[in-house]
Amino acid sequence: MKRNYLIKECSLFSININENIKNAIEKINKGGIQICLVFCDKNNLKGIITDSDLRRGILNGISQNSNVKDVMNPNPIIINEFFSEEKVFTLMLKHHIFHIPVVDQDKKLKGIFVSENLTEDKIINETFFILAGGKGLRMRPLTDKIPKPMLRISGKPMLEIIINNAINCGFRNFVISIGYLGEVIKDYFGNGDKFGVNISYIQEKKPLGTAGSLSLLKDMQLTDYLFVINGDVITSLEYSNMLDFAKENRCDGVIGVKNHEIRNPFGEVKSNNGNLVDISEKPTYQSTINAGVYIISKKLISFIQKDKYMDMTDLFKKGIKRKSSIKVFAIHEDWNDVGRPEDYKKLNNYR
Repeated sequence: MKRNYLIKECSLFSININENIKNAIEKINKGGIQICLVFCDKNNLKGIITDSDLRRGILNGISQNSNVKDVMNPNPIIINEFFSEEKVFTLMLKHHIFHIPVVDQDKKLKGIFVSENLTEDKIINETFFILAGGKGLRMRPLTDKIPKPMLRISGKPMLEIIINNAINCGFRNFVISIGYLGEVIKDYFGNGDKFGVNISYIQEKKPLGTAGSLSLLKDMQLTDYLFVINGDVITSLEYSNMLDFAKENRCDGVIGVKNHEIRNPFGEVKSNNGNLVDISEKPTYQSTINAGVYIISKKLISFIQKDKYMDMTDLFKKGIKRKSSIKVFAIHEDWNDVGRPEDYKKLNNYR
């Protein structure tokens, strides 16, 4: 039987009920156990917000300025402080949950039981596939002599940052799709020995798009699911969470998405037949964008013609057309797409 850990000091992942979603995201990302406890005073527990609650809220259009009550579960399963560890384990298993708050007879929080599944180190056998074959034309002259994924952030190539994050999540088997100046990448990473992992390569003899190179995977590289990421995406996303989501929902494909806000620098005037209807001062528009991270199944890969150009968006459209199970996964963690020189400069300055 797996152990469950009782955490008594919960301030790191606790929040007041009057705070906003943005603060809850920060608490969950820093707390490390995928949950935020919501209080109306120091010990009076009003509800919980899980990582999954946040992601659902984001997909439903919740703003980071919204109140935490908009995503909070006000009636979580709780137990008294006399529950045995065996009963806690049984309860978690029955309800498929990973956290159970512990309260005393006055309903004051005494701690929280956390499943070992959230704290143990695990090895992931699925292939981690990195798209690093593009020419990075928009980044010139920075990419005249090196491929874009090898541009350095805080002294390390972006590609190394991506790989190290994946290693910390448990991935050990990597495939890098290379094209433009691919030898620079191979010379730096080799077979992965110096990183304690396995790294192999797919050489694009011609541009194959963001999905086409998946058709060149060998049988030994082709796992039931693959985590796929663009080589210019830097994010603090726990990659394994997205993989677990795909497995639990038996998806054929998952696309990671990020909420993106655009603020109109001008006042927006609305009219009807020449009559003024409304004036909005510098309104903000929200949209959901492709974050460049994916979970791809063998079934979805079978839709790609070998050695033919195909972008990831076309692959997912084909999956939808063929009634495959395609879902989206909201990313609330830090996320940066280094597609333009200004993005690269901003990220370097930030770090």
